[in-house]
Amino acid sequence: MNFNVENFKSLHNCEPTFSVKGVSQSSNLKAESIAFSLEIDSRLIDSLCAIQSVIIFIPKGSNLPDECHTGNLLIEAVNPRYDYIKTTRAVFDITKTYSGVGGELAYVDPTAQIGCSVELSPFCYVGPNCIVEDHCYLAPGARLIDSVHVGQGTRIGANTVVGGWGFGIERNNGKEREVISFGGEPIKMPHFGGVIIGPNCDIGALTTICAGAIEPTVLESSVMVDDHVHIAHNCKIGKGAAIVACAEISGSVVIGDEAWIAPNVSTMQKISIGQRCIIGIGSVVLESTPANSVFVGNPAKQINK
Repeated sequence: MNFNVENFKSLHNCEPTFSVKGVSQSSNLKAESIAFSLEIDSRLIDSLCAIQSVIIFIPKGSNLPDECHTGNLLIEAVNPRYDYIKTTRAVFDITKTYSGVGGELAYVDPTAQIGCSVELSPFCYVGPNCIVEDHCYLAPGARLIDSVHVGQGTRIGANTVVGGWGFGIERNNGKEREVISFGGEPIKMPHFGGVIIGPNCDIGALTTICAGAIEPTVLESSVMVDDHVHIAHNCKIGKGAAIVACAEISGSVVIGDEAWIAPNVSTMQKISIGQRCIIGIGSVVLESTPANSVFVGNPAKQINK
């Protein structure tokens, strides 16, 4: 990995006196690397005394021995992990340019609009009426099916599918509508609404985000979606929300700003999850939840605020 010294200087108003070639864990520090530690213990102190050429972010007020500073660059931070993430994203080139817009290994429909500095990896598909704004990145095999609008700076993971039809069915059984019906042949509802993904979102690999039936499915700005997540039709995901691996968000669910949806969560359709609400791992959410609350279990119950 190439280390961008100028970007580092602009962030921290200093620069290392040694070369930097990669990253390392605080439990296994390596020379010429960047690391972070949330805690200071004797093992970390011994490592820093024994090794040199390490940039490490540590908690404010750590007051490490002078020997730890010798040949290393220690930077105190309120949140060392955040500063490590921000720095490594700035100083290392973490994206790869492949075939470019419309390259021979990526398909772009003639009706699609592609912004400046968009990176399309091999086997990407950008379908009809899609818009991909400036500085977006689509990993290998990412597919935007139809009427998908991707905001500036957003990343779409490998083999993720956005804008396919959701799972809305009715049966010609001669009965009034039921939520779950029997008899007759099922027919699937067409989905015309597409998907809107805001700026600076990060969508993981092997994830599905379904088109809205009539109005679009919406992810607002800075939404973080992990791998293997399913977001059904008509959902509204608020700014800065985080949805972790294998979570299932049913149709027409509204998730508030900065909510945290843990792994393997399932949600009932048409419920709302309040802003900054935490839904614990493996929970089954059958009813709407208030803001600033913690819900856990099957069925999910409030345990804290």
